[in-house]
Amino acid sequence: EIDRRDWSSDVCSSDLWKAYTQIPGCYTIKMMPKKKSQVRQILVYVTNGTYLISEVKCEMTNGTSYTIKISDYKTKASYPASTFKFDPKLVPAGTEVVDLR
Repeated sequence: EIDRRDWSSDVCSSDLWKAYTQIPGCYTIKMMPKKKSQVRQILVYVTNGTYLISEVKCEMTNGTSYTIKISDYKTKASYPASTFKFDPKLVPAGTEVVDLR
């Protein structure tokens, strides 16, 4: 099992280990917050060989969990730049926005 880590730290291959869960053929990246949080951990399941994310599970401290399963990838697709344009009108009031450009 991987020790607790900073969420912002880089993930390297040593952080991948055979999944201890029910997902055969996957590695698991386990992320835990440094400070007390409503999130207990986030598990990212990465397929062997392709290293594509197949599932993300967020486990909360109150016992609930949320799972996102990724069933298909579209690579090398062409999207207009406007697809990724930041819209400040969609940011909730009081949210700090940090522009790293």
